[in-house]
Amino acid sequence: MPSPNAKDEDDVDILTCRFLGYNNVKLAEIGQLTRITVCTNDFSVEPDQVISWLMKFGSVSANFDYEKNSLGIRTDVLETEIVLRKHIPEYLPIGGRKIVVSYPGIPKVCNNCYLTGHMKRSCKAKRVEWVEKVKELRDSKDFEDDLFGGWIAILERIEKE
Repeated sequence: MPSPNAKDEDDVDILTCRFLGYNNVKLAEIGQLTRITVCTNDFSVEPDQVISWLMKFGSVSANFDYEKNSLGIRTDVLETEIVLRKHIPEYLPIGGRKIVVSYPGIPKVCNNCYLTGHMKRSCKAKRVEWVEKVKELRDSKDFEDDLFGGWIAILERIEKE
């Protein structure tokens, strides 16, 4: 059980889950069915685009669509379950947007350098712009260009400069 003064990333994640009301949360493990939440911050990102990215990290067990609030109005939150083959990055470049992915046990990413193992407030590294991280993902050849959507045009424009 984590202490109230948790310093370990897993402890922080457990405390966050408890703060959000998930008291008996089990952290996601590779090979385990995991409920994930994707916040698009934009309705132009289609669920099929998100599923295409998620399939690179595991088997999506259910189709999903945008959640609706208590008034029946569509929100920018998608939820589904996935059997993880590998952990999903906390941020993905989907449809030309920076999309936030969350689930219990997701490796937390520093918002300064986009590496895991520490948070921004303790980061000593040089700042990495999000577009640099997108280029790194594209250059890894693990993902087809069509997954990046509008990011391809941005990357090509930067390469010409």
